[in-house]
Amino acid sequence: ASVFETLNNLAIPVPKTSLVSNEKSIEYAHKKIGKKFPVIIKTITGTQGIGVSIVNDMQSMVSVIQSLWKFKAELLIQEYLKFDYDIRTIVMNGKILASTKRIRPENDFRSNRHRGATTEPYELSKKERETVLAAARSVGAYVVGVDHAMVNKNIFVLECNGSAGIGSNFGMYDITMEESNENDYVGKSTPKEIVKKMIEYVMAKQNRRHTFPTESGYVERIEIEGYGPIRAKFDTGNG
Repeated sequence: ASVFETLNNLAIPVPKTSLVSNEKSIEYAHKKIGKKFPVIIKTITGTQGIGVSIVNDMQSMVSVIQSLWKFKAELLIQEYLKFDYDIRTIVMNGKILASTKRIRPENDFRSNRHRGATTEPYELSKKERETVLAAARSVGAYVVGVDHAMVNKNIFVLECNGSAGIGSNFGMYDITMEESNENDYVGKSTPKEIVKKMIEYVMAKQNRRHTFPTESGYVERIEIEGYGPIRAKFDTGNG
């Protein structure tokens, strides 16, 4: 099941989403998310906005889905929500570490920094903090990037990313406080400062987690030139 199903089951607000696995499921999946266009198509594996498409009619949707299936991609479709920016929040061990506002470029519907989005530090509201932390808890990750957007003053969680980049202009929070509160926002921070804070945090034994209730990612065997074969678990990306 996708992360979106997990979030939805826990009453965490997400865009209407449905998996598509074969030709017969396309029409049903489209009906499930509201039967409207445009529609977002996502490959379950993907990062930096790669594997995300927007389509404006049934013919285009079927064509894009069929093309992606040729490459054995697992897909989901999602209702299109209109917003000019989204917010990425880095959560570490159930605490908010940093957040950034990602303003999408005029010529792209995606708000990824690698697609040309501009970024600036962002301070979360109390409601945003509650929603982001609930989303992070639902996936059980020690470090996770939670993306959300505000649509007509309503919060929608867009993604929980297990390999969230920190190259944006983040605002940082004091992660060492026992309880997250409204006064722990520190202000603008650099990627180096964020990494330093993460390392300082895990250096304390009480902040480490040695076991996880669920697994994430795919175990794959790859060949590294000059090193040889290795088996590793890779990020699931858009899922």
